[in-house]
Amino acid sequence: MGRWMRMIGMLCLMLTLPGCVNQLDQRPGMIVDEEPITLRIAWWGGEFRNNATIAVIDLYEKLNPHVNIEYEYSSFNEYWRKLAPHAAGNALPDIIQMDISYLSQYSSLQLLEDMTPYMQSGLIDTTDIEKEQLESGSLNGKTYGLSLGLTPCSASMIRKC
Repeated sequence: MGRWMRMIGMLCLMLTLPGCVNQLDQRPGMIVDEEPITLRIAWWGGEFRNNATIAVIDLYEKLNPHVNIEYEYSSFNEYWRKLAPHAAGNALPDIIQMDISYLSQYSSLQLLEDMTPYMQSGLIDTTDIEKEQLESGSLNGKTYGLSLGLTPCSASMIRKC
């Protein structure tokens, strides 16, 4: 059940992103550059996550015809085997899925962008995200990632009397 909730949460988050971009030109001081751009994205997951993410990418490209998104997906272990050489060559994709256990390592090597200035300027709107959720992707006062959702990390046993 937890895996499905994470996937649904990720899909919901990604479905909201296209709506944010169309509103940027309505924010004071924001300039939306419509020159052609190519972004690279990489993630791990099963068939459901892959299909859902590709559908969101297709929708985003349809709403933003100047954006081309090249994507690559793998299983969890394969993903990290592929990502390591990209990191070593300072050639990571523009958008990557990051596991919390690697956040410190990749940020300490300055491979991840601090998103704090983008959040402070309003380019990334985090007003509807709980503070604790934002902190889950932060280290040393810098935000390197935004959570795709919540997963409980505990189990309970109820004893019948």
